[in-house]
Amino acid sequence: MSTSRILSVAVLATGFAAALPAAAQSVCAEPSFARPPGSFGGGPGQGGYSSFHVGGSPMSATVADFDRDGQLDIATANLGGDSVSVRFGNNNPIDGNFNQRAGVDIAMPASPGTNGSRPYGITHGLMNNDAFVDLVVVNRNSNTAVVLLGDGSGGFTQLAPAAIGGGYAYHPALGDFDGDGDLDVAATQNASNFVRILINDGQGVLSPHPTTLGGINAPIGIVAGDMLGSSAVDLAVVASGSDQVYVYPGNGNGTFAAPTILDAVENAIATPISVQLHDMDNDGRGDLVVAVRVNRANGGEPVSPYNRIAIFHSLPGGGFESTPLFIAAGPDMTHATAADFDRDGHLDLLGTSAAFAFIGNVVLNSGARTYDAPIGHDAAGNPFFGVTGDFNQSGYPDFAIVNQPSNTVTVYINQCAPTDPIFDDGFDAAD
Repeated sequence: MSTSRILSVAVLATGFAAALPAAAQSVCAEPSFARPPGSFGGGPGQGGYSSFHVGGSPMSATVADFDRDGQLDIATANLGGDSVSVRFGNNNPIDGNFNQRAGVDIAMPASPGTNGSRPYGITHGLMNNDAFVDLVVVNRNSNTAVVLLGDGSGGFTQLAPAAIGGGYAYHPALGDFDGDGDLDVAATQNASNFVRILINDGQGVLSPHPTTLGGINAPIGIVAGDMLGSSAVDLAVVASGSDQVYVYPGNGNGTFAAPTILDAVENAIATPISVQLHDMDNDGRGDLVVAVRVNRANGGEPVSPYNRIAIFHSLPGGGFESTPLFIAAGPDMTHATAADFDRDGHLDLLGTSAAFAFIGNVVLNSGARTYDAPIGHDAAGNPFFGVTGDFNQSGYPDFAIVNQPSNTVTVYINQCAPTDPIFDDGFDAAD
């Protein structure tokens, strides 16, 4: 098994991404990023030749090889388009573009009286254990989760929606919550202040578990994984209404114990909005990576210093340090993720900035919990969500930014030059 495939399996099994060992890599001292040549539906006002179109108002994305051609693809949840878009990476040449094969657009099921389904969150996993990558979509207005079973060639079969209930569902997280070997779904229900657990029957069909995680003030971001050192899958949930992160220990039967609650902001004007699980300090345990945002009214200045990425480092016995490490990563934060962009053995950060700051920021991790100043990159317009992956198979992670108002995705290719055959295929379990 190759190093890249080992990494992919490890990410899916543990729930968090770790960097490749430094000894197996060619370190790039100063990574830079550029948009690849070519186009896929790009045009004037769309940010240049590397942006490609997806459905209306894309809010999130996930990266996987949906057609099993060895090249990473991108799927987006499109709020305004009531759809999911899948765009396929180039197979020949492998250059980081997505312009040589027609994409797939899948309409989400209508729900009477809800003004459209309004898909918001999306992730991927093996929902029916057939080795073909599937998609799970959470629809904000219809308050449903929809499983799209992949056929291994880029096509999908849409299963019946599973009811989440409440009002304004946002994001999914996947994990085997009941211990039967199948991936289940946890979905945040923002307006009704709870998380719904949906149990998988093994074929991708979801049904609500009787237990609901309630009393969370406006939950939005969510991630699953072993955070407490047990064999059960735990949950971390961002409570945007109380500026906290709730960490729920899994009991292994679809239920969860009372949460540990962590304060995620430096100042009450800030709001946590997303959470992922990454091993940021190379101790073999996942750390919580939280995007913290301060909104600016009508592009007003000054930009608040409390836009941050908050990192809650894990503790040896399980759980997390109560005080996070705050990292500056640009204004108007909407999302944060991680990848080892310079391949020095330490995961770096990608912060996505939205509203009036058209920037994607890369923050390099130099080790010992020390981070460099962010490197800003102009984006195609109003970035909202970021994903990582080795789109051109150079061995160095690239990134892509979802541009919500312009209905595009912009790819940025890492300009570091490979000097060895070790490849990282860049799967990110929380995307």
